[in-house]
Amino acid sequence: MMIIRLSVIAVLVVGCTEPSPPEDQDAVITLTYDTNDGVDCFIATPDPASVMVNMGFHFVNNTMVSYTIMSGTATAIGSTPFTTVGPGKTSGGLMFPAPAVAYYYAQSCPPSANHTNRHSINVTVGVTSP
Repeated sequence: MMIIRLSVIAVLVVGCTEPSPPEDQDAVITLTYDTNDGVDCFIATPDPASVMVNMGFHFVNNTMVSYTIMSGTATAIGSTPFTTVGPGKTSGGLMFPAPAVAYYYAQSCPPSANHTNRHSINVTVGVTSP
């Protein structure tokens, strides 16, 4: 489950759209090993990532481990996968239809007292530059 902000006070739930082939203008989130937490966890760059509503983004997995990337909230783990991306692979393109702050983590490394493996994507309204 992803949390979106339509105003400072209102909070609604939204999902991201189904994966599609990545396009050249898509935002890229690169995954690398988290040397502090082991191969089950990843570091996401940039973190937080920023995309605009209906702008595609995809994950590039620069590790030798397959990751299922799960959605969550600022304070809880979720049960909905964004996508799975294999070692050395790029995920299909994803996008959000509304403004949001989306949180995600590796299914193999859920956030806990021992792990702070929670990453975010800020989805904003805006105009893409040519």
